[in-house]
Amino acid sequence: MNCGLTKGSSATRSIGLEFGATRSWAAGKLNLGSSATQSVSVTCSKQNVPAGKMLVAYPVGTRYKYKIERHMTSGAYDYVTGTSGWLYAFDPGSARVTCDIVPFR
Repeated sequence: MNCGLTKGSSATRSIGLEFGATRSWAAGKLNLGSSATQSVSVTCSKQNVPAGKMLVAYPVGTRYKYKIERHMTSGAYDYVTGTSGWLYAFDPGSARVTCDIVPFR
């Protein structure tokens, strides 16, 4: 049995936001693409999938952990007026996927 993702398939790129930050601003700060999906083109396969189980593909990529600060500027002074909790982003690689055998749900 083969499991594959072919060109034209996509994986989700997630970016956590806070304080009204935009997706494009956060993507720029993290040096990521701002689109919500990443095209992937990889095939993986496993043989001998047992009965009652299935082969699934997961995107592989980079996970980011960060905080966003909200600033207020008054004259020559810059004040931090808020800091988010931990936020996360996931950037799937364009040619990276892993397959695993899991039970049917």
